[in-house]
Amino acid sequence: MSVAILALGVFVGGLVSLLAMWHARYNPAATRVLRIGLIVGVIVLASSALHYTLSDNYRTAQRIDLFETDPAAAMAGMANDLEGELADAPDAQGYFLLGRAREAAGQQKAAVEAFARANTLTEEPDPDLLAAEARARMGTAPPGSESRAIARQRALRALDVAPQHMWAHYTLAALYIQEGEAQAAIPHLKAVLDANVLDPQTQERLRARLASIDPTAEDASANQATAHPAFSIQVELDAGVEAQGGVLFVFARQADGPPMPIAARRIPAPRFPMTVALGDQHLLQPGQPLHSYGELEIGARWSSSGTAGGNADDPVARTRIDPSAQQQIRLTLTTPGDAPKG
Repeated sequence: MSVAILALGVFVGGLVSLLAMWHARYNPAATRVLRIGLIVGVIVLASSALHYTLSDNYRTAQRIDLFETDPAAAMAGMANDLEGELADAPDAQGYFLLGRAREAAGQQKAAVEAFARANTLTEEPDPDLLAAEARARMGTAPPGSESRAIARQRALRALDVAPQHMWAHYTLAALYIQEGEAQAAIPHLKAVLDANVLDPQTQERLRARLASIDPTAEDASANQATAHPAFSIQVELDAGVEAQGGVLFVFARQADGPPMPIAARRIPAPRFPMTVALGDQHLLQPGQPLHSYGELEIGARWSSSGTAGGNADDPVARTRIDPSAQQQIRLTLTTPGDAPKG
């Protein structure tokens, strides 16, 4: 409505100004008419622009207030706005964001439609979009349905493109278990556990679920944990530090040794705060176990570019530990100038 008023104001204001100038051209003595016409035209233009600005700001203020009382309704309104924009300019990433907004609004079926639309707009298969559609379909369709079959196809296609995509493995594991094909879920559960990006409680639940399907997996996990338990590293952001998307690199290197890491993890699109496990299975080259070193430097860097080197202003953190001591390691990502020196 505000856009229509703005357009009408521009039309009327411009028309009044043009008529005034036309009249003055053929009647040079009518300068007073010209001045009045131009003033009226400017007033109409300014009024319509002011109405557009105020109405837009008022709508934004209403959304902010609504978030405090009814977040789902606020997200639904934002999703409706976004969907209107996408109708004129379809875009895969835009429909992906629309799917997320529909999920936040509790509109799961609409989220499936948005994610499906996003996948039809991609020139090359995008594992994130494929996994998002698969998860959304799994949450809305009953076992044995056609939508579940499509969800499985989407997750498998995501793994074709990105074999280590955790959410595709997670979705496939859940689909197989819910469809009564628990044995088929085993490799996918193992892949999720190996990623070590879920919170400890969820990791334990998945490990217990895997053990109920494959008891030998629990024995192997227990033996590995007894030999060399992984370090548990809590990574969080310092106040004022923003890190969205990108890639989180968590690494260990020999204190006062070469700068190259001994072990490292690469975690795309991290969500802070998060707990990361770093153990011997993440060694970059075969060698001595992490716990055999006298002192290690444990570090983390969030890379906005997704490369290990990152940019000079990417937030980092590091600390030194005694590998033989069981401890909870906490890293707070700060700007490079504020990062603690090892």
